[in-house]
Amino acid sequence: MPVNKKNTSKTSKKKKNRKKFRWLRIMLEVIGIMTLVGALSLGIFIHHYGLERTKTIFAKIYCKIYQNEEKNLKPIMVPITTKPFGIDASIYQGTMDWDKVEIETLTGKKKVQFAYIKATESTNSDWLYNYHRKGTQRNRIVSGAYHVMHPWIDGTEQARYYMKTANLNPSDLPPALDLEMEYLEKSEKKVGKEKTLKNIIDWLRVVEEESHCKPIIYSSVNAFTGILNTLALDKYDRWVARYSITKSPSIDWSFWQFSCKGKVTGVTINYVDLNLWNGTEASLEEWRKSHWKTVGEEMSAKTQATKKENASKEKKTRNKKATNSKHTEKK
Repeated sequence: MPVNKKNTSKTSKKKKNRKKFRWLRIMLEVIGIMTLVGALSLGIFIHHYGLERTKTIFAKIYCKIYQNEEKNLKPIMVPITTKPFGIDASIYQGTMDWDKVEIETLTGKKKVQFAYIKATESTNSDWLYNYHRKGTQRNRIVSGAYHVMHPWIDGTEQARYYMKTANLNPSDLPPALDLEMEYLEKSEKKVGKEKTLKNIIDWLRVVEEESHCKPIIYSSVNAFTGILNTLALDKYDRWVARYSITKSPSIDWSFWQFSCKGKVTGVTINYVDLNLWNGTEASLEEWRKSHWKTVGEEMSAKTQATKKENASKEKKTRNKKATNSKHTEKK
């Protein structure tokens, strides 16, 4: 009986296709099982250690994998001044030892008198925010939370996420909005200058309304004299990046980030940004409190309004009782 070559080739192709699909199905099943096991393991891990500790553990793993320990971090020269020194920190500094934190300079060690901690970027949180925050609180270092903005993304959305994450209170430094020149330029290209500024102003407005504290703005001299040079932003204090130890920023500043190459005791991975406050330690505390004054004023106004409302209700209740008692007596 003659063999049909066409049917034979079709049959062999079908068998090959079946084998391919069988292997594909097996692979998908294996991936599905691994995903399920991973999700269950993560859930058990979070249940056992808690979300914040889990974040810290994974951040440590991240730092070990992607950020090798720097063995050649060297002390640097810093401005000769009696102004308070501070630092800013994020996941890029790893799980630094806040109990040992001091700025190492060529002329000796400097006390860290304030710190800004990265809380969020766009709509993502820094996994070590709460770790760093607790470190500053434990060592009585006055600190604040900063947000790295993507100015092409809705400002209100970013502000709400920041507020949910930062957990601000009146003992903190004012909220800080980090506007990187690279992102400002990218935003101008993506959505234009007008939309970029609107998103920035929206963030500042929402944070001020919800925290009852006036934020500050971090950026470079070029940004402040360029795209950010607008009346709507003039009322906000500035944290200015200008890397120099002899020349301070040529514009008004409250904080000056003078180096991104600082060596800090207790930090074993990456350099640390170094900052100066434009005043004394006492004036820093006065300035910090002044940004939160609206809280006291608003709470006082609310308290007075509540007292008036309660007094009015009590008066109505007394009048009603008096009226009822008169009716009872007549009967």
